[in-house]
Amino acid sequence: MPKVLSYPKYVSLIVNKSTASAAELFILQAKQSAKVKIYGTKSSGAIDYLEVVRAELPCGFYRLGYPACKSLRLPGQPLDNIGIKPDIEIPLKISDWIDFVRTNRTK
Repeated sequence: MPKVLSYPKYVSLIVNKSTASAAELFILQAKQSAKVKIYGTKSSGAIDYLEVVRAELPCGFYRLGYPACKSLRLPGQPLDNIGIKPDIEIPLKISDWIDFVRTNRTK
C-alpha cells in the first residue's frame, strides 16, 4: 500500500498451537506492519510445505499426501515444528485471552 491508513491504530492477533498453515501465512504478512502485535503462544509450525495433494493408492487401503509447493524461506528460515513466536506471550494460567490483550496492549 502506498499510503498507511490512520485507522485502525492498533491490530492485535491472538494465536496458539492451533494456528496453522494459511493462518500462519497471514501472521507473517501482518507482522510486516508496525501496527500489528501478536499475542498468545507459539503457532503450530505447519507452513514450510503447503497445498497438500492427496492420491488414493491402487490397493485402496492407503492414501498418499504430498506438498505441491515449498516455502521460499527454506532452508534458511524454517518454521515447521517450530512455529511463530508471539510478540507478547499470554501465560497459560490466563483464561480470558481477549481481556488480557485489551489490558496489556502496547503501542
